[in-house]
Amino acid sequence: KKFLYILNNEILDSNIKVELLSDIVKTITKTTILSREQYIEIVNMIVKLSRSLQKRCDIAKIMLVCCDLYYNSNNMDTDKIIKNLHDAKKDAEFSMVKPENLTLFILLIEKMIFYYEKGEPFIKIDEIKAIDKYINDHLDDVKECNKKVYESILSNQKNYSEKIKVLLSEKTKTPKDNSIQTVTGESNDNKSNCTTITAESEDKKTNFGSKDL
Repeated sequence: KKFLYILNNEILDSNIKVELLSDIVKTITKTTILSREQYIEIVNMIVKLSRSLQKRCDIAKIMLVCCDLYYNSNNMDTDKIIKNLHDAKKDAEFSMVKPENLTLFILLIEKMIFYYEKGEPFIKIDEIKAIDKYINDHLDDVKECNKKVYESILSNQKNYSEKIKVLLSEKTKTPKDNSIQTVTGESNDNKSNCTTITAESEDKKTNFGSKDL
């Protein structure tokens, strides 16, 4: 907890904060020495700090990482996972003024497929397909501005498209109606000028047909 207080007050580069928070999440989800009350207290601190990051692209990434805080033996809370996925999607959309930030949707679809394969009913295959289509529709935008990022996204997108075909062919899961599309809520409105895998931000929305994550 002391480290989180320091991290909250320390003036650090946003990318470094994201890396540190990601490491903390990985560590805390594996710990066995905390009581449930202590675990929840630390989780709340991590999420609050994550939502206070200045760049919307960073918030999107760390919200996806924070899903793990609610999916382990210490704490199972699918409602919080749904909200994190929803908020991450909104922040990713907001960041798409910089096409390279399509990488955020690669991270999103990876997390969605993970839960779908676990048999969790809050993820529908149509929602996964919608994100896959969105990625495919925006590949040309990335290609025009950053070929290296484009090739990386393209490779991942092909893998996930094939994975989706396999999931569709299996037809072993019947998602219920408690889809993540029902979640509402506003994300942090901070703007971003991220580099690397991150993003500049502008209030730009996207539509996914009749499905809304």
